[in-house]
Amino acid sequence: MVRLKGYVALFVCLLITGASKASFAIEHKILTVVQTIQDGENGVEGLDNPRHVKLSKDGKHVFIVSGDDNALVGFKLKSNRLLQPFDFLKSAPDKGIYLEGAASLTQIGSEKRIAVTSFYDGALSVFDFSNDSKLIPLQSFSDHISPKIVFKNNQPLANLDKLGLFGAWEVIQSHDGKQLLVASYKSNSVTIFNVDAKTIKLAQQVKHLDKQPKHLGNPVSIALSASGNKLFVAGFDGNIVTIYARDNEGKLAFLQQLENTLSAEKILSNPQKIIASHNGKFIYVANASNASITVFADEDGFFNHVQSITVEGLKGVGTLLLSNDGKHLFAAGEQDSGLVQLRVQANGRLSEAISYNNESNSIHGISSIEQLEARRLLLSAAKADTVYLVQLP
Repeated sequence: MVRLKGYVALFVCLLITGASKASFAIEHKILTVVQTIQDGENGVEGLDNPRHVKLSKDGKHVFIVSGDDNALVGFKLKSNRLLQPFDFLKSAPDKGIYLEGAASLTQIGSEKRIAVTSFYDGALSVFDFSNDSKLIPLQSFSDHISPKIVFKNNQPLANLDKLGLFGAWEVIQSHDGKQLLVASYKSNSVTIFNVDAKTIKLAQQVKHLDKQPKHLGNPVSIALSASGNKLFVAGFDGNIVTIYARDNEGKLAFLQQLENTLSAEKILSNPQKIIASHNGKFIYVANASNASITVFADEDGFFNHVQSITVEGLKGVGTLLLSNDGKHLFAAGEQDSGLVQLRVQANGRLSEAISYNNESNSIHGISSIEQLEARRLLLSAAKADTVYLVQLP
């Protein structure tokens, strides 16, 4: 797992579809950097190893978590659509703030609350941003077990792991805002919390349900289908995707597991990010170890492998984003340069790759992508401790 102006040139990339192989060109284009936000510059703090950037639902705020600064940073989007920092919080257990190895965040419903996962603290923390000048800690969940015990000792953790948050990585919310779901690498589980206007309560810890052949493979990413009736879980170490059916109350039942076979040996290779198409018919998986993206399609209720693609720019790929209109997939490799854009066809397959970078080709190690407007994106660069606001041509 990775740590925690126009046309320029054409290159050939390889597309692998089942047993067949085809090639198409990847076009290189130059993007415009509108704003550069760097840790320690111009009053900005808390961006050492930014892991996840997220736009608020009203489009007025941007939040970023950093894994080495152990911080949550809030920005306002000004009238000129540039970012202005308004507050940041660093991990402070004595104050009830648990952000050690902060990894992911999501907004809760349409409310001015955000939930943040912390990999090393094994925590889910909730913050309020209704005051435009301040982030306020509200609530946190953790078993408060030292990372030295969780990650460095070989002793069994089952008796210590009450919440299923050891190595908490990705948090998402249900489409109705009534649940938070957390994928935890070390707990090897998905933990579900029920949410209402005032409280958040533990509902369920899922590791191995009835009829499920294998465990979750140390999950680091989760996604819901468009209707919310399926949950997809990417197991990083196990090279496995687990699919659960999900009812209206948020209860899960095992449906399917996708994994490598003798005829499709490398379709999953340390899957680090999973997302679902807007119509719910396709899922896209970023494979960090073999620099590929795998596509699965829903065929009569079960998902089958339809395409695997590897292109320049995907080494250590761990972030994926579907454009708001669903017509493009953005991806980036944290051990690579630039941003990759792929066209999403009607059948869910990917084509027409474009690689974007600035004129000096200096944007490297993108860990997260967020869309602000149709051609305007936010990119977090982990090793550069920087967030770029960019405009695509």
